[in-house]
Amino acid sequence: MELEVCGKTSGRISLNGRPASSSGSSVTRLIADGTNLTVDRDDFPRGSPRPALLVMDLTANIILLTTLFSVTRKPLSDRNIPCFLLACLALVLVHVAAVVVNVQSIYSLRLGPWSARHYGPVARNFWGAAAHFYSVAGVFGAPFALWWLLRPSPSPPVSR
Repeated sequence: MELEVCGKTSGRISLNGRPASSSGSSVTRLIADGTNLTVDRDDFPRGSPRPALLVMDLTANIILLTTLFSVTRKPLSDRNIPCFLLACLALVLVHVAAVVVNVQSIYSLRLGPWSARHYGPVARNFWGAAAHFYSVAGVFGAPFALWWLLRPSPSPPVSR
């Protein structure tokens, strides 16, 4: 799952195009490495440490979503499974957005003078707040919201 999110996210960051190298090509690569998602760029100095994101947030909310859908009376029913699969697909989109936000937060806040040159104060505050919001509320809020919106409706009571 992490590799799929890496591939989709690298594409989103490339489409964003910022920040790019002086040649205009995309320079961001996301490398899935166990429990970390390492951010690498062509324009980082060779010996410098690479910032990384923990993928545990991505794993935690898929576990939560699975648990929420599995506690129904009939978890393997033909109504519950399609709703669960649709929620998983939506959660992948949330994961891609979360990784993009976190990478932009690294770019705007954690690269010292480079960040100040490439991001204004509003952008730095926006990306920092967005990453903080996801880590505090979004990690657990997204699975609950998807479960609430996509859970199968209860069956109507049988009339006698």
